[in-house]
Amino acid sequence: MKIRLYPLGFALLVLVVILSGTRPAAADSIILSGNLELSNVRIKELRGDTLIYDAGGRETSRPIDRIVRIKLAEDPAFTAAEEDFSKGNWAKAAEGYQRSIRTSRQPWVKKWAGVRLLEAANKSGRFDAAVDAFLAMAATDPASVAHINLTMPAASSPLLPDAIAKVNQALARPASAEHRKVLLGLKMQLGIAKQDQKVADEALADLEKIAPDDPLVKQAALIRKWGAIRASVKAGEHKKVIELIEAMAPEIREPDQLTEALMLLADACAALASTREQWMDAALAYMRLSADFPNTAAAGDALLKTAAIHEKHLADAAAAASLYRQVAQEFKGQPAGQAATRELERIRSGGR
Repeated sequence: MKIRLYPLGFALLVLVVILSGTRPAAADSIILSGNLELSNVRIKELRGDTLIYDAGGRETSRPIDRIVRIKLAEDPAFTAAEEDFSKGNWAKAAEGYQRSIRTSRQPWVKKWAGVRLLEAANKSGRFDAAVDAFLAMAATDPASVAHINLTMPAASSPLLPDAIAKVNQALARPASAEHRKVLLGLKMQLGIAKQDQKVADEALADLEKIAPDDPLVKQAALIRKWGAIRASVKAGEHKKVIELIEAMAPEIREPDQLTEALMLLADACAALASTREQWMDAALAYMRLSADFPNTAAAGDALLKTAAIHEKHLADAAAAASLYRQVAQEFKGQPAGQAATRELERIRSGGR
């Protein structure tokens, strides 16, 4: 019997192949809030708002809002994007996540990168990347973007028509009802941001056809009404502003919307005022805002406008000075407080 001898180099190659087939894959790490690191884990999937992973041979999970960042031993680009995201380097993080979405073969990485990209792009002003991330996430998990509002650019931005075109392309493809709902919601927001009432109305009409009682549709209708109000403000149609806000009043519940509505009402009253009684009504409208929402920046602005009405239209310099002092004290260090201080100095110096 002959024993065949192989060259040493070939034997080493066989050994490397055998070992590479049995070597355990490099482990990942999850960094939680409080800088707690879970090492030697193997991430499996992103299921809803929960990350599923193996730790010590046992499957476990963590809610994603507890996770600060992830380190993948075999994906340094993704790890770098996570590091940038955790440090608030939004532009670099957005670029890194875009790369991960293009190159990763793991579905959960693409999904995680999409979620992070949407936030990073929003915060870095990369509206185009934010739209791309929104559309990609909507295609695979519509619920994940149902309540996300993108930070819109100026109405004249060329990014808005580009985004509307992308949404229309997505709507032209077969899609589930949930997918179409979030796409139409985004289209309506884009139309409002672009001040294109036709686009907004088209989106709302399509939304009402597929889900007339859905909360998203009601929210969309409210957004459209706000768009009409702001357009009337811009056009100087003060009576129409009052009519629209009064008609929408039962639907306004959020504090920021209430303060905006009260300020717009008071501004419209002031713009229409010509008699003493009308100026008093305008002053009372501003005072109502400051009384209902005393700890807001809008309250300081409302009190400033009330003081100006007393000084310039009601010939009550004492009341005006008292209000300016109140604003200077209660909003010290804020824009309203600084403006009130300047007004007091003007009054003391005998200026007008």
